[in-house]
This record gives sequence, structure tokens and C-alpha cells, in this order.
Amino acid sequence: MTSITSQDRQLPCLRKTVAFAVLCLLLTFISTVAHAAENYEDRLYRVDQQVADQSGENRRLAAQDALLTVLSRLTGLASIPRSGVVNAALKFPDRYYSKFDYVRGQDRDRSAQMLSIRFTFQAESVLALVRQAGLPIWWTKRPQTVVWVVVDEPGQRRILGADDASPLVQGILAQADLRGLPVALPLMDLDDSILISVSDVWGKFTEALNVASARYGAAQYLIGRFSVQEILGERLYSGEWQLMKVQADEKPSDIFKANNSRAFLAVGVRGFQAQKITEIAQAAVDMAATSLAEEYAIFGRDPQNHLVSVSGLNNLQSYSALVAYLQEFEFVERVNVLALQDDVISLQILSSATLERLVSLLAMEGRLTNLTTVDTQPLLGWQG
Repeated sequence: MTSITSQDRQLPCLRKTVAFAVLCLLLTFISTVAHAAENYEDRLYRVDQQVADQSGENRRLAAQDALLTVLSRLTGLASIPRSGVVNAALKFPDRYYSKFDYVRGQDRDRSAQMLSIRFTFQAESVLALVRQAGLPIWWTKRPQTVVWVVVDEPGQRRILGADDASPLVQGILAQADLRGLPVALPLMDLDDSILISVSDVWGKFTEALNVASARYGAAQYLIGRFSVQEILGERLYSGEWQLMKVQADEKPSDIFKANNSRAFLAVGVRGFQAQKITEIAQAAVDMAATSLAEEYAIFGRDPQNHLVSVSGLNNLQSYSALVAYLQEFEFVERVNVLALQDDVISLQILSSATLERLVSLLAMEGRLTNLTTVDTQPLLGWQG
């Protein structure tokens, strides 16, 4: 992913020895950080694609679809533009995955066995393709979306929770996996039951839903209300999805915190009728994924070098932890260390993001805080 290079000739003479030791230690952290990130990346870079048999042609076609799925997850785009670069990559999808395995399992309604290929893609290769194609990069550290949905069926009206076997729940989770969207349905345990009732969701009482959603560290939540009718043996779903998003003045570092009091605003409503549950699930996830991607994705442009200073670095461990942390950002292509002075390090960061967007995203989790600007250069504080 990110490469780390040093520019010792630019360091003050008295600090060359310290800088060299720091950078050597930083470089040893690269493999450790990559290993730590594997668990999360597995979800984005691993795709199960159903196939009819184990023929080479079916595997090639499945690999093409799987590559498009990974590109959708990394860019936030529901449909990937078929540029010359993308079309060339689709001709040789095997260049982008490191392994594949055949797996057998039951289909979604557990009525039959299905054969799938599990592709494991290489992060560096796929990210290089994204950059080459000029596609946006959606940061993998994505805040959560909570889904509150009530289904009004003959004889009962109920909230669908995380453990519900409803096809709608399974459809939402499957579609969220395709789009790379972190989604949570409520646990509907004692805490949720105290905070939320069926009438709260059906009536869209957002004050109660705001509090309940904050429990899950949600940056946004969906309210779904659907009635089910039986017509000539077919089930017809009618209702709407409403997307609620945290207010813009929320502190960036508060987005990822659970149990944090916050206010949400309605940003979109979509009503429709459908016979297929997959259409309802897809509409919900597409609303939520598009909303987050528009806010957090870095759109394709020529990368630029940005100068950023970071304070609060008092020892070798803090230096190494900082640069290892910067490696986790897909939109950071390279980091150069320019100078060390007291507890402040000056960095040159190559990124397609604008300087303002770069600083905002770096401060999103709260490990870096935006302190001030010194000589037009942002100064961030390292919290460790």
C-alpha cells in the first residue's frame, strides 16, 4: 500500500542519527501493520462467486464479476465505469487475486446445494488498478449504518433484529457485503426494548431512534416501514426507506464512538412497491452506501504532495506508531519524513485528496487531532 521513504539530507544535522534510527524502526513495523490489517481487509478483498461447475471458463467469468465487486467495495460506486483500463483488467482478472478455492454450501433459502469460488484479491494490485483507472478511493475505516425496519404482515407488526431469519434481513446483509458497507441491525435486547418500540419505528419518532442509534456508534441510520399483502399467491411489499445522517457539525472523531449523544437529519426518502425482497434490500443499502461514499471517498485526480506537521511525538515508539498508522490510509500513497524538531515531525504526504480533505480524514478517528496551522502548514496532534 503506502511506501515510506526518508529524505535524510533535509534533516537538521544534529538530528540525523535520531531520524535514521526512527525510520529504521518505522520500516520494521510495515509487516506488523499489514498483518494487523488482514482481518478487516479479508472482508473487502474476499469474494464468493457462485458457479455452475469447475470449468476454467466459468472460473474466468466468475473472477471478472468478483473483481468488479471488489472495485465497487473500494470505490463506493454501485456500477464500475468500463474504461479502457478497467476492460483491460477484466481480460486478465487472475492478475489481481492471489488464490481461489471452491466451496460448497446451501443457497439463501437452504433448499439446494450450490458451488462457489472464493477469490482472495491482492490489496496492492487492486488499489493500483483503482488509481490507474482514476476511480475514487473509499476509505476502508467506514462508520456504521444501523437499520431500523418494521414489517407489517397479516396478524403482526414487528421490528426486524440482527437475529431475525427474515429474508429482508438476509437480503440487507448480503447487499451490504457486496457494497462494502458496515451495517448493523438492532440486537433488540433489553436496552433496545426500553429505548425503542414498534410504534417508534413505524411513526418515525427520530428522537428515540437518535438515542438508540448512538448506542451502535452510527454515523447514519435507516428507517424502514413496509406493509405486506398477499395478492394471487404473491407477496407485495409497499413502504419506504428514510435515511437519517449525523449533523455536519459533529466532531469527526465522534463519528466512530458508541453511546455518544448526537443529532441526525433526514437526508433522503424513497418509497416504492416491490415483489422481490432483494429490491427492497438493495434500495436501502444503495442509499446508505452512496451517502457515505460521497462524504468519505477521495475522487480520482493526480496525487499531490502535502506538507503536514505532527506534534506529540516523544519517543521512538510514538514515531513508529504514527507512520504505521498513516500506512493504513488507502488514499495515502507515500510518506516522506522531512524534519524532526523537538516533539514535532514534518511530513510530506502524497495523496489524491485535497489538503483540507486529507487533514479531515486523518483526524476522523481521533488518534490525530487538528490543532492549528503554522506557516500555512497544518499541525496535527498525535494522541497515540
